[in-house]
Amino acid sequence: MQKVMNVVFVLILCVCAVIYTSKSKETAVETLQEQMTAFTRLMDSASLVPKQWHVRAKKEKALISNKEMFFEQVHLFARTQPTFELSSIEETSHEHLKAVFLQKDHIGAKEVQVSFVAVPEQGQFTLTKVYEYVADASSEQTMDDKKVVQQLEDLNFADATLYVQVSAETLDPLTFSAYETAQKWVRQLGATEKESLSEEAFVSLSGYNDAWQNGVPLSTDEEMNVQVALRQSPYLGGATKVTLGTPIITTEY
Repeated sequence: MQKVMNVVFVLILCVCAVIYTSKSKETAVETLQEQMTAFTRLMDSASLVPKQWHVRAKKEKALISNKEMFFEQVHLFARTQPTFELSSIEETSHEHLKAVFLQKDHIGAKEVQVSFVAVPEQGQFTLTKVYEYVADASSEQTMDDKKVVQQLEDLNFADATLYVQVSAETLDPLTFSAYETAQKWVRQLGATEKESLSEEAFVSLSGYNDAWQNGVPLSTDEEMNVQVALRQSPYLGGATKVTLGTPIITTEY
């Protein structure tokens, strides 16, 4: 009887481990899709007009020993990804190497590009692969999060560091102050406020959502994975520019 109980206990532990592993191994792109959905819902509820989506993925590879290995990676990508074409390739005076591919069929985006960057490090090179997707919110260029997620997986960016942000504008004047509005939106995104910056016409709030595993460290030894920024128009009745980003806004706002 004791042996049977031990076997049952072991089986329970195995099942729990499988469930935990399945949950903890949620890929970066799955989290990204959740975040894009959350941003879309917030914009709908707040009557925001989306202007542009920007998805960025950064994947660092192991050190490569020479420039030839960089060009091998570039040529391999060119052979295996026929929908992309080489736009530029250059070497700076500091021996930094960069190759940029643009996608021929933009899957509804303004631009889709993949870059390879090699930077010298102790006699070798650190190779970084970067994906960028930019879509203007127009009738011809709409954000298709499922296609973006699928493309990230197809291009082996599923375990990369991912960033997504959307810029938008308000339809109507803010009901509350910019700071109070940003606080409300951070809460709607399921995040707890961590840091803030408030100026006369600009507010930026950082927060952390426990359900989203991606985060960047703060000076307080905590992490953030949500950022909301509002820039008010200097003109009476002008639209307020809004930027939502995760884990952080990566472009000027």
